[in-house]
Amino acid sequence: MIPIEQRASERVATRLKPGKLLTVKGGFLADCAITDRSATGARVRIFGSPRLPSDLILFDETGTVAWPTHLAWDRGTEAGLQFLAGPLTVPPEIVHRIAGPYYAVTD
Repeated sequence: MIPIEQRASERVATRLKPGKLLTVKGGFLADCAITDRSATGARVRIFGSPRLPSDLILFDETGTVAWPTHLAWDRGTEAGLQFLAGPLTVPPEIVHRIAGPYYAVTD
């Protein structure tokens, strides 16, 4: 049986764009790769095994934009995210802090 497509818009492959998953308050959850994206959401490959909250932020490191999202599904190493708004432009000083290699480490 062929599964029924439930997406509101067509997915487009993104060539594994690097990203980060953040709490709604900006806390680090996990590094990820954005494997495909549509106008209404994204699929991400997750590095590590965080417990994802129902609402989170997806930060695209190459586009320096972020989307507030809702967790549509979670399969451990992959997750589907529904965009709630955005994309939102992230200011350069925040991009520098988030995209750094030690973002999860606090002073």
